[in-house]
Amino acid sequence: MTILGSLAYPDSMTKQGVISIQGLSCFGRHGVLRHEQIVAQEFLIDIDIDMDLGSAIEYDNVDASVDYSKACKIAVEVVEGNSFALIETLAHTIGATLTSEFDSIDRVRVKVRKVAPPMQFHVASVSVTIAVERGI
Repeated sequence: MTILGSLAYPDSMTKQGVISIQGLSCFGRHGVLRHEQIVAQEFLIDIDIDMDLGSAIEYDNVDASVDYSKACKIAVEVVEGNSFALIETLAHTIGATLTSEFDSIDRVRVKVRKVAPPMQFHVASVSVTIAVERGI
């Protein structure tokens, strides 16, 4: 039995959890059209990180979790430091980079939204969601 503050948890209790980052705004040069790779556009990034949060909960220590500030920094660096034709590739690269940077991540889902994409139809955004799982 683990005692955390005034709460007691059986040691066998699962402590799987999800850390969610919603609406991270950044600018990058991604798209099929030539001008999309020249002029930066806004992208909104959502990240859901699946992981065992047991140690983070037990020790109340960010070092036992994923520091979401660092996760955001990594995502922004991927968006700003690359140029891809497809947001599918962008989302996968963010997920793969996060998974390689943080050993504690079991699975990460990354949603990339391109705000006001240049197309003949008026849409608020287009998006893709990619899941990246740690290889066993």
